[in-house]
Amino acid sequence: MEKIEIVKQLKLCNYQCEAGPLEKNTAFIELEKMAQKELEAEPSTSTNTAMLQLLCSIDKYLDETNCDVEPGDPFHTKIKAVLAQQQHS
Repeated sequence: MEKIEIVKQLKLCNYQCEAGPLEKNTAFIELEKMAQKELEAEPSTSTNTAMLQLLCSIDKYLDETNCDVEPGDPFHTKIKAVLAQQQHS
């Protein structure tokens, strides 16, 4: 579980658990700061790679199938633009 999910769950339950209320002490404050930093950080290389692989798969599927994608479809056009941008990077 990611830190941000832990923080969300703690806030959602008002810092309560089966054993009773949790004190929002320094550990919780630091966990919240770490989670926020992770959210603000750029996506990891593995995340970018996975997203690009997914976009390539979608692009290939749209190109090779007889689905109802019209020329100039904004979704497919955006995928092609992102992939072209990545190739030039």
